Amino acid sequence: GVSEFIFTSIFVLEFLVKFYMLRCTYFKAAWNNLDFLLVIIAVADSWVIGPLFVDDDRMRNFLLLRILRLIRVLRILKLLRSRAELKVLLEGLGASLKSMVWVALLLGLTIYAAAIVSVTCFA
Repeated sequence: GVSEFIFTSIFVLEFLVKFYMLRCTYFKAAWNNLDFLLVIIAVADSWVIGPLFVDDDRMRNFLLLRILRLIRVLRILKLLRSRAELKVLLEGLGASLKSMVWVALLLGLTIYAAAIVSVTCFA
């Protein structure tokens, strides 16, 4: 929609400004190569393929392109290099998610046991 168009425009503008400033040295950094790949995928998806195949069964052929859009999440990793606080926060979130998995497993086991007892007693 509109937000995808706006963000794609921002990414393209960012690429153009960085490429204008850095010239050919832009492609020497791995993060810039990732950004360039993301911009190409976003432009192809939003501005080229999207308008051509609106409500078309042929769009299923481009499912791989839609999946590659998830690579955009890797841009967040760029922030981790510059912000130590963000890195600590995400490490804490990851550690708490491990504990939450065990809590969810225990809760599921408790509900399952209660269901068995309920069916046995009230059925």
